[in-house]
Amino acid sequence: MSQKENTNTFVVCSLKGGVGTTTLSEILATLLHKEDRTLTIYHPDSFNVIDDEQQNFELVHIGTKSIQLQNFGKKISSEYIDFLFKKTRNINIVDINKDAFELLEELGMGVNYYIPLTDNAIEVDLAIKTIEIIEEFSIDPKIYLILNKCNSLNKNEIKKQFIGLFGDKKIGIKSRIDEITVDNIFYIPTSKIFSEFSLTKSNLLDYLNSNNQKNEAFNQEVEHFVQKIQDLKKSF
Repeated sequence: MSQKENTNTFVVCSLKGGVGTTTLSEILATLLHKEDRTLTIYHPDSFNVIDDEQQNFELVHIGTKSIQLQNFGKKISSEYIDFLFKKTRNINIVDINKDAFELLEELGMGVNYYIPLTDNAIEVDLAIKTIEIIEEFSIDPKIYLILNKCNSLNKNEIKKQFIGLFGDKKIGIKSRIDEITVDNIFYIPTSKIFSEFSLTKSNLLDYLNSNNQKNEAFNQEVEHFVQKIQDLKKSF
């Protein structure tokens, strides 16, 4: 396991697909973006496994240069991690799934982990398992549970929507919240803007930096969404 401290590394991970890891990576990129730092999103499962030579790493841009998508590959050693993260001022967002959890051993100390969860009750067990894996392979991790696609940001409504996590005594569903050991829980509202970005091959950060924004109604929708996710900055 790498002993290097990677406090500028933010890992979005899940044992299940379709929970919003890619969307959460975009959100983190938007909130973490700084003009004087390079921000890179690493997707280990987006392309074929990389070659063994370090110079064969290639950056693929999503939209403009605001976000760089890096093919991370599945066969990664501590030497590759040191190569990729050698500039400590860089901000690294790593989006991994169950096939790439082996990378956790190499990411080092003090990494920030984000586990997205939708209101599918099955995902609670997977989130607990993900936390166990992180704690097994990581030194001094910061772990955050992200309740994704919330229909409302009202706490009572969130508890009703995520009944598999919070339970409901009235109908005999046990709360699982005490089984979740994390540093904090954050909430991401549901939004149609990411479907639009997917169709236009853009992303939230590039859209906000663009001078050619769509229309006033869509601009307001994006603005309202960005306002609602500001609480996530407390994890940085």
